[in-house]
Amino acid sequence: MIVLDVLYVAIATIGVMLTLQVLTFLVVRVLYPPEPKVIYRTVQAPAPPQAPIPVQVPLQMPPPIFTQPAQETQNVQLPEYDIRGPNTTSARMDPVLPDGIQETRPPGT
Repeated sequence: MIVLDVLYVAIATIGVMLTLQVLTFLVVRVLYPPEPKVIYRTVQAPAPPQAPIPVQVPLQMPPPIFTQPAQETQNVQLPEYDIRGPNTTSARMDPVLPDGIQETRPPGT
């Protein structure tokens, strides 16, 4: 008897949930109807595409009418800078490292 009561309550709960789901769908559908579809109609049917006109390509290209002037070479004097600076081997301000830290230098410096 108790099992039957539990089964009836479960089935009734599922029925109420389905009813609420359907009602929610219908209310939202009424509040926000779908946008109307735009259908374009033409009075006359479009003309069929025409066949392309054949173009004859000449066998030899004519000589160019204009010639480009010769470009002048430009000499640019760039300044040279000393990259290392005066008597400095490191970019560090403090010449002494804390204990336990070793400085590594790239090869060739």
